[in-house]
Amino acid sequence: LLAAAMFAIHPVQTETVAWITEQKNLLSVLFSLLTLHAWLRGGIIAATVLFVCAMLSKSTAAVLPAVFLVIVWWRKGRIERKDIVPLLPMFAIGVSMGLLTAALERLAGAEGADWSFSPAERVLIAGRALLFYAGKLIAPFELSFIYPRWELDAWSLSQWAFPLTALTMLLLLFAYR
Repeated sequence: LLAAAMFAIHPVQTETVAWITEQKNLLSVLFSLLTLHAWLRGGIIAATVLFVCAMLSKSTAAVLPAVFLVIVWWRKGRIERKDIVPLLPMFAIGVSMGLLTAALERLAGAEGADWSFSPAERVLIAGRALLFYAGKLIAPFELSFIYPRWELDAWSLSQWAFPLTALTMLLLLFAYR
């Protein structure tokens, strides 16, 4: 209930409601939650159909089948073949839609020097983004539709503090689960 209340009233959700370009977030969350509900009740066909709807809303829903495997592991302490096989169509749909999204983004101009990051820079971005958005969740100040780009320098030790802090936090959460 606390998570639902935070999602509903948190200022960062303003963009989802106020800007028509962000309606995809609302649709994706709706269909993702319906997919989770159907899957938890054992309705793999309904879950797959709802997953397609979530993927058509926003391709970030592609993580759902992996989330389901994490839930299985959390509940049973292991993942068996019978847990993976029903999710294979979802994995295939997720990969296909992810590749389609990447192709469409390249077609729209998301390529070149502004979009080509080294593996190290991608790790820096991932660590920084995780902490940046967690910070915005906790202290929702100076929210913006578009944030300035971060200056990346994979050779700077100070920039590695972000992914190392994020990894440390995840490991601590895992250790204290």
